[in-house]
Amino acid sequence: MGGKKTLLGIIILVFSVLGGNVHSLGAREDPVDVARTLIVDQRYNEALLILAEAARRDSNRMDEVERLIRRIRNIRGSYNDKYEELITVLYTDKDVKKALDIIADLESLDTNPNPATQSAILRAKESALFVYNRDLFNAVMEKAAAQLEQKEYWGAVETYLTGFSIGREGFDNAGYGNIVTGGTDAALESLKKASEIFLQGRKAQTEALRSLREAGQTPNPGAVEAAVAGYLAAVRPAALLFKTAMRSHETLFEKNRLAGTIRGGVREEDFFLGITMRFAAGRRNAVSPEGLKGAAELMMKEASLFARRLRERSETALSAGRGLLQPQEVVRARKFFTDAGVDAAAAERVLALWFEAVPPELGVADPLVWNAVASETGLYLGVSTARGGAAAYADLAGVIQTAHRDPPPPDAGVPELRAYRGTLRNGEETLELLEGKWGREMGSLRDNPLSDETARGLAAGLLDDLGLWGGRLRAMEAETVDRIAGLEIRPLNDGLAARSEDFRRAQSFLDGVEKRVEMPGGGVETAVFRYPAESLEILGRLPGALSSLRKSTEDFIAAYRNENPGIRDYPELTAKTTGAGNNLAEIEKLEASVRAAGERARESLLLAERYKNEGNRKIAEAESAIRQGNYDLAGENIKSARQAFSTSLSHQEDPAFRRQSDARLLALDAEIVKALNNQIVLEVRRLLNEGKRLYDGKDFFRAESVLAQAQSRWRTTHIEDEPEVKRWLGYVRAALSVKADRVLLETDPLYPEMNQLLNLARQDYSRGKELMDKGSRREALVHLARAEEKIRQVTMTFPYNQEASVLQLRIAQIKDREAFAARFRSMFKEASEKLKTKPEEGYRDLLDLEQIDPNFPGLKAAIFEIEIILKIRTRPPSRQDITESEVLYDRAASIVSSNNRSQFAIALDQLNRAIELNPDNRRAMELKDRVQIAVGGQTSVVLSSVAEDQYRNAERLFIAGNYFEALAIVERLLQNKETRNYPPLLELKRRIESRI
Repeated sequence: MGGKKTLLGIIILVFSVLGGNVHSLGAREDPVDVARTLIVDQRYNEALLILAEAARRDSNRMDEVERLIRRIRNIRGSYNDKYEELITVLYTDKDVKKALDIIADLESLDTNPNPATQSAILRAKESALFVYNRDLFNAVMEKAAAQLEQKEYWGAVETYLTGFSIGREGFDNAGYGNIVTGGTDAALESLKKASEIFLQGRKAQTEALRSLREAGQTPNPGAVEAAVAGYLAAVRPAALLFKTAMRSHETLFEKNRLAGTIRGGVREEDFFLGITMRFAAGRRNAVSPEGLKGAAELMMKEASLFARRLRERSETALSAGRGLLQPQEVVRARKFFTDAGVDAAAAERVLALWFEAVPPELGVADPLVWNAVASETGLYLGVSTARGGAAAYADLAGVIQTAHRDPPPPDAGVPELRAYRGTLRNGEETLELLEGKWGREMGSLRDNPLSDETARGLAAGLLDDLGLWGGRLRAMEAETVDRIAGLEIRPLNDGLAARSEDFRRAQSFLDGVEKRVEMPGGGVETAVFRYPAESLEILGRLPGALSSLRKSTEDFIAAYRNENPGIRDYPELTAKTTGAGNNLAEIEKLEASVRAAGERARESLLLAERYKNEGNRKIAEAESAIRQGNYDLAGENIKSARQAFSTSLSHQEDPAFRRQSDARLLALDAEIVKALNNQIVLEVRRLLNEGKRLYDGKDFFRAESVLAQAQSRWRTTHIEDEPEVKRWLGYVRAALSVKADRVLLETDPLYPEMNQLLNLARQDYSRGKELMDKGSRREALVHLARAEEKIRQVTMTFPYNQEASVLQLRIAQIKDREAFAARFRSMFKEASEKLKTKPEEGYRDLLDLEQIDPNFPGLKAAIFEIEIILKIRTRPPSRQDITESEVLYDRAASIVSSNNRSQFAIALDQLNRAIELNPDNRRAMELKDRVQIAVGGQTSVVLSSVAEDQYRNAERLFIAGNYFEALAIVERLLQNKETRNYPPLLELKRRIESRI
């Protein structure tokens, strides 16, 4: 049963594989015998079908059928093993030759395989042939690549030519037609001819390349020239081969495309056309050049090393020359530029061979051409730029040499400078042309992707140098023009400076010149003196000189503002034209200032004369007043004269007039002070006596006014207070200080309201007293209460008001006389006790009580004592005081009688002390007045002109708040014996010190 099942499975498998297509058998043929015959004929598939049919029809022959099927399976297993070996050998081991042997064995094992197997074997055979031919192609490419790497260009060409038969049989059998095959053959024939020409020149080419390499190592121009000529002659076949290879490649590419169309639009290329394309121009993804084109390319690129070396030498020479581009080294620089040009030109000629090699109809649009010529084109652009740059630098060096050959010396005049400017201008024009050309060249290099940074850098550097030296030449031209302008503007500037100095001198005469002046009475002061007359003499000459200077300056500006912008805008020249413009403005201002100064000078002269006349008039009036004995008026007049003369001298200094006017004024001053002092001594005595009388009458306000008038009058001719007047003013003011707030004054706040309240209070008091006297006590008390309320309102604001206090006491007195008497005694006692502790308060209380009962026992004595304590009065002189006063008088009288004037000051001190001890010592008073008249006044009515100016200056500084500066002037003036007794000066010192 197991065997039967196995056979059944085989039969099912056979039918599933072979599709059940069984040969029909004749009735007389035995199917098993037929199957044996088919097995012998290697027709295994048919045998399997017949055996399967026989087993299906007759199960008794199953064992016989199974034996035949097992035999076929054994044969089939050997076939499958061979097929598996083919797959491994062909696709894994890639042993193409062995694979082809296996395919022959497979064909012998089964001459009639099934269609699938037959198709697989065919594909394997095609793959093996492809791999075989591919390996032949790769072997050619690898061998040639190795030769190219070793620079065996000619061997590589020969190797490539051996590959032109690979795959040809398949190409010929493809049936493409004459269009494809004819064009292909023509392209290959031209390529073979170009290769033969190339191979024939092997010896010459080898020698040419050697010479070129050696020439690249030597700076000998002759060797370089010979090597370049030999190279161009020998290597032209390489250029022809490159061009032919590129054109053949293009043709083969086109025929390959056409062949694909013939094959029905198949995208895969024809094997033969594909490899011949690559033999011609190499593979597109090759790392280094390949094919016949590559051999020619690499040979020609050997010249690149030579070209690069010469380019480097050229650029090195250019760099060295650039480094020497200065006037002192320009000759050496030109030699470098010449050498650079020779080297660059040689390199350019070698690289120009590429123009013969590149087919013009293809150009760089073809990637293979682009890859070949890209680096060479960039190199060519570089050496071409270096050659052109060397020529341009040589021209630049020539311009620099010419420009610096004979520069004008520092002392050159205007004609010599103008000639040199022409030389510079010619050089500038040459550089401008070069700069325009190389600006365009720089644009081309920038837009060309094949140019390198070195070429662009060289062009940019050349443009920079042209711009730099163009700028320097323009700067040299501008400097030259500036020198010309400097020579032309110098007299204009000097003229303006001279006229400005003239005006400055005139102005200084007008504004004032500081001078140190010796003061009468000692000391030196610095004063400012003005001289408008001298100023006017200078100013009169200036208008004509300034008009001529203005015309010359305008001509200068017009000439240089019409220069070309490069010159006109040169900073130094612009500064000169701007300076000239400023000069014009300065001239105009100076002309206006001259006119204004002239008017001012003339005005000053008029004012000086006017005030001189006014001063003389005031002196005449002073002299008249002296004759009339009106010394106060005389003093005022000489003060006015001093002011007028000082003002006159402030406008126009006149040393003679200054001395003369000072002498006249000081003489009158001494005369007036002496006469005035005589009057003042007597007047002060009269006022002092009047003040004492008013004091005794307790009219303190008038007494103070009279005594203050006496002191003020005394200070007209003396710098210190009169001692007697000062003492009595002390008494009066002490009394007034106690009396302060006791009397309601019109100047007091709320005076109208308070005065009205007091009046109403007095009325209520009078009415109450009247009613009290009539016995109407109740009604009287009402009015008295009203009076007290009003008094209370007054004392709230003026608590020490005497009228309110006294009225309050009178009300208390009439309300209860017996009680008031006791109260009066108590108040007197309390006031007396305050004499030592609160004398002012006790004094006010005693004065109030005095208004009620002036004859109260001890009241007057108490008031007298407290007034002495408060220094309102003095105690009457004792006998000892009287005696001492007489002794002092006698001593003073002795000095006066001996007329010892040097001791008159001592006599005055003794007399003042005698009067202080005994205020009633009439003889001392009279003698004192005589001595004061004899001594004379201490003060000055006027100062000298210089001292007056210094005083006025100190006064101005004080008003401006410059207190220390003002005080310094005052202190210096106080050291001068002439000015130290000038009352206004002493008052100014006091005012300054009060602010510090």
